Amino acid sequence: MGYRTTQLLFFFRKISRDEENKGDIKRRIFSGLLAAVLVCAWNAVELHEVPLRAYEEESLLNLFFNIRGIENSPDEIAIVNIDDTSFKTLKLSAKRTFPRELLGEALIEIQKDKPKVVILDLKASYDELEEKGTLRIVEALKMGPAVLAAPPIENTDDTFKSDERISEVAAMELPLTVNGAFGVTSNLGIATSSEEGQFDAFPLLKPLTKLVKSNIVTPDYRGIINFYGPAGTIKNFPVWQLVSDKRMVPKEFFKDKIVFVGYNSELTMRGVTNKEVFKVTAPGQNMYGVEIHATIAGNLLDNSWIRRLPPEVESITIMLLLFILILGIFFLEPLSAVIFVTSFTGLWFVGSYLAFLKLHYFFPGFLIALFSTPLILCGVMTTVARLALTELEDTRKMLGIK
Repeated sequence: MGYRTTQLLFFFRKISRDEENKGDIKRRIFSGLLAAVLVCAWNAVELHEVPLRAYEEESLLNLFFNIRGIENSPDEIAIVNIDDTSFKTLKLSAKRTFPRELLGEALIEIQKDKPKVVILDLKASYDELEEKGTLRIVEALKMGPAVLAAPPIENTDDTFKSDERISEVAAMELPLTVNGAFGVTSNLGIATSSEEGQFDAFPLLKPLTKLVKSNIVTPDYRGIINFYGPAGTIKNFPVWQLVSDKRMVPKEFFKDKIVFVGYNSELTMRGVTNKEVFKVTAPGQNMYGVEIHATIAGNLLDNSWIRRLPPEVESITIMLLLFILILGIFFLEPLSAVIFVTSFTGLWFVGSYLAFLKLHYFFPGFLIALFSTPLILCGVMTTVARLALTELEDTRKMLGIK
């Protein structure tokens, strides 16, 4: 048995190094081609009409966010939730939208604290049956800087922003897009035209620049939302705490803050809000639209969104790293190759995570290496071992050894 093992290792080294045929250049070329094929497949191959790349990116982002844990959210951002608790506490019907008169009262309470801006993150269409409540909302929005963030609709005459009585309100559109492999919302902006009359790629950028901070850096289209933690991480209050007999929120709490007001309710038929729960890359993976928008606002203000390299640079870098890995597999002995691949992929993961944590850069590709290189390693080792065994048997026959 020892003799066979020694001979097998000898022939393995002989074949893997290709000492007689001098095929080092061929192996380098093959390694480069294989790395290029893997990257092309990563970018082009689709599963259920979604590139494989998207599956890896979203899985890796979620892993990074879970490892990192909760970060401090900006103190200047707060959320007022129209949630199920408020409906129950105020004894409101679960089959109707939140009463406009109560919404107006809540907005007035917020405006009394003199916030930097109030962002009404819901579609509040005009309703003659709630004329008094509508006027209260209009009155509240005129008390200070306000943004009406309605989702895109066909008939814009049905929104507050078309009402002449609130012409002072800085109206805007604030849609959320569901994208990616698992219907995950992770993009900082939205893929829309920037032509006149179309929605901006970063809807919050314009009002925040105008009303809060004039020197916000404009992200590129590949920016990723940097979630501070799972749902509820950003400071928030249920709306009932503002409109109950005694205000529960401390006086002047909203002073100089950016206050988002929106639905956070499981019963989506309470109104046409288009701000239902979304799947995201944050821990917990589910979050309402109002908190996603508040997170985007925080990212824009503190310049903390997740960046990415240009697509071409990213793909070439991944290809070079895979090329090094595959070269190691072809040129090293089995044990050394296993140690090299394990160490290199480990360093890749640690480097990617540290770039995410410290530099706010996301560099994917680790999962390609994690799944492809062991397969390549097994394939190469199996092929070389079979060749070595064949040559060993031929040598034994030639020497007359049984």
